[in-house]
Amino acid sequence: MFTKTEEIMLTEKLSHFEMPIEASYAMVKNNQLSVNAIAGISIRYATNNSIYANNVNLPLTLLGSNDSYSDSRLGIHIGLDTYYKINESFQLQFESIFKLQLKFYKNNTSNTPYLFNVQIGLRYRL
Repeated sequence: MFTKTEEIMLTEKLSHFEMPIEASYAMVKNNQLSVNAIAGISIRYATNNSIYANNVNLPLTLLGSNDSYSDSRLGIHIGLDTYYKINESFQLQFESIFKLQLKFYKNNTSNTPYLFNVQIGLRYRL
């Protein structure tokens, strides 16, 4: 399969399906600006957990999976969602969310990964 002198690249593919439950509270609301606090929980189910090896001479070869990840994970998140009204049809949206991943690893309870997500977008209303 592989020789000792070949350079081998390992690739890990991890994907999941997330089901969030979220609540928001309007902190500021006027004609031009709206700021909402967001809080919620989510459950994530792993859909792909694969480790591959490949090099220049051979195609991608499946080696197996990483068994340190939990198949289902619980997460909590908090954040702010801000809308700025440009005109009657367009709004500028800015959202920042902090997500804490609980039960991410099967055997390690002291390590809890987190994500900080920032999204900026333009919203159009018909």
